[in-house]
Amino acid sequence: MTVRVENICPDFFAFWQQAQNSSLAEQKQLWQTMYEERHRDIFDVYYRRWGDPAQLEEALSKFPKIVPKLQEIAQDAKLRIEHVVIRCARVFDCLESNFDFVVMVGLFTSNGWATTFRGKPTCFLALECFTEPQYLDILIAHETAHSLHEQCSSGEWTDFAIGEALFQEGLATIASTLVCPSATDAEYLWFGPGYDSWITGCESHWAELRQRFLRDLQQIDESLYTVYFGGKGQEAGLLKRVGYFVGYRVLASLYQRHTIAEMARWSPERAFAEVKQVLERMTDK
Repeated sequence: MTVRVENICPDFFAFWQQAQNSSLAEQKQLWQTMYEERHRDIFDVYYRRWGDPAQLEEALSKFPKIVPKLQEIAQDAKLRIEHVVIRCARVFDCLESNFDFVVMVGLFTSNGWATTFRGKPTCFLALECFTEPQYLDILIAHETAHSLHEQCSSGEWTDFAIGEALFQEGLATIASTLVCPSATDAEYLWFGPGYDSWITGCESHWAELRQRFLRDLQQIDESLYTVYFGGKGQEAGLLKRVGYFVGYRVLASLYQRHTIAEMARWSPERAFAEVKQVLERMTDK
């Protein structure tokens, strides 16, 4: 097993060392010249879907409060990644896999994601979104699970397919509970504290959620995906990211009969059929 970690946080800290007492205009310029342009390919990926350069000014106002803690977290990031990855690979029975990570400081828009980068499946971690290391561990496990699933699975998975996304996110969440035990359901689903009321809200609307997802399971729609798995739930009268809650509940049911390693090797068609059967069997309570 090989774990490769590209950590660009030192360049962020060098930027901030020079920029922290500068004017806003100077900070923006230094961000570009000392940090973003030095890692153009990384930021091209970031801005493609997960980051928004329009958020730079707001992010600059937040950095003074978090940089000291951020330095602590960044210093240990590689060791944390290596520790979590080996545990996650054991859960998936996939110890021969190779992993690529990019560790960065972004603009508070997304804490992590998995995508193809330089021709390889790569997990990105945006450390500005974390205040405590244990929550970073949960995210590392979640994103590593996505990478392992991609390497183990048979067949081609479809972007923005609602039924497949339920399975993928639910599988990664269940895996993170095994790799990083003792957190709450809300912490596994949000990678941080303060979301217990969100869990309560999802539970109180379970009947509606079950019916909505049964209706939309076969949809392949980016806008619908952002309603269910992104930040646009309110546009449909829902809480944000309810798809993660539903996927977690569905895969928890499947995990009673199947291991993570077994489910990770299902085809998309098998995974979809299993998700559909579970949702149909569940009650509205």
